[in-house]
Amino acid sequence: ITLILVTILWLSCFANGENIPNYIYKTFMIICAATFTIIYRRESFIDKYQKIIFAIAACSNIVYVLYLLFPEIFSRFPTIYNTRDIAFKFVFFSIMPLRMYSPIPRSMGLFREPGVFSVFLVFALYFELFECRTTSILRFLVFSIALFLTYSTTGYIVITLIMIVLLLNKMDSQRLKRKRNIIEFTFFLIIILLLYYTDLFNINSFV
Repeated sequence: ITLILVTILWLSCFANGENIPNYIYKTFMIICAATFTIIYRRESFIDKYQKIIFAIAACSNIVYVLYLLFPEIFSRFPTIYNTRDIAFKFVFFSIMPLRMYSPIPRSMGLFREPGVFSVFLVFALYFELFECRTTSILRFLVFSIALFLTYSTTGYIVITLIMIVLLLNKMDSQRLKRKRNIIEFTFFLIIILLLYYTDLFNINSFV
């Protein structure tokens, strides 16, 4: 998986003519993340991941509603700028752009753009449905609403695939159970390809 991610990363770099030192940093981060997954217990990681993303998603959902109903209150919060000098309002675990780049506001959590936020939400939903001992209805709803508010086409496609895999996984067929690893590997490969496609051709990135 690490090799695939690094390969896709550098294909994106060369295809877009991006700054190489920045991609060296990203490669380093991926390698660090891979090392982290080796030395850290999977169950502990998933538990902490779910708690963190839940806090960000819940806050983002509330901020999104307030942004639609009472936009004037955001003037009280600090303004931050990204590398393209685009202004955002920083509200606890969420940020909202001062200027809309689409007809409908899109939730982006703490991340650089809604598509990136959707990636973290997709994995949170996957963990909730497949990895957690008991599925929390509250977390599932919060993650799902947050994903919907990103208006990310890639996120919608991937969550649809998750539901398909979930249905297949619920079947009693021993043949499907034996092939679970193949199904999951294919699922993650599709996610990676979709993320690569979005990253490569998304010309409206906030960064």
